[in-house]
Amino acid sequence: MTWLLYLAEPLLHLLAWRLFDHLESTSTAGLTPLERELDKLSRELAPYDLRITVSSPAREAMERSCLDRTLAREYVQRHVRRPLGYMIRRGEIEHGDRIFVNWEGAVVLTASRRTRWAADSAGH
Repeated sequence: MTWLLYLAEPLLHLLAWRLFDHLESTSTAGLTPLERELDKLSRELAPYDLRITVSSPAREAMERSCLDRTLAREYVQRHVRRPLGYMIRRGEIEHGDRIFVNWEGAVVLTASRRTRWAADSAGH
């Protein structure tokens, strides 16, 4: 009987993953693959109260590059998620900050945040 469970486990994982994927896709119906990935990232960042804004040229460039879900996931991972994680680990991003993704796909902070950094580094 144990061997039957051992054989069925991968199938159960696959079915659970398919169900999760289906539920996720129905909750984001009508969104492009890139919008789905950015929506997923926004939900992950909700506890930090971080708001991500993607400029129109960046969104257009990303949409052209990310025609399917796999490409969108890789693009968001490389150009948004990884830099954000690095900045969070270094303490450069605080609770409630606004994040801006520019036309090159680079993550930058809002001007108000950079102004605070400049004032802090100048000893004010």
